[in-house]
Amino acid sequence: MPLTHARIGRTYVISKISGPQHLRRQLAGFGIVPSGTVSLVNDNFGNMIIQVRDSRLALNKTIAHHIHIN
Repeated sequence: MPLTHARIGRTYVISKISGPQHLRRQLAGFGIVPSGTVSLVNDNFGNMIIQVRDSRLALNKTIAHHIHIN
């Protein structure tokens, strides 16, 4: 399922990243890679704050839709 369906406070394993290659490379630079973990901190009308490793990142709904989780 895409990250847009995640629940606040839960930790998920990233199963795949879809979308253009430049987007996948950019997300990998932030540590968002398959088999990595991600937690949803806040979801404000599609604008999401996620926790990846020791960092928090803000993503819009369009980008979050390309991150698939288990």
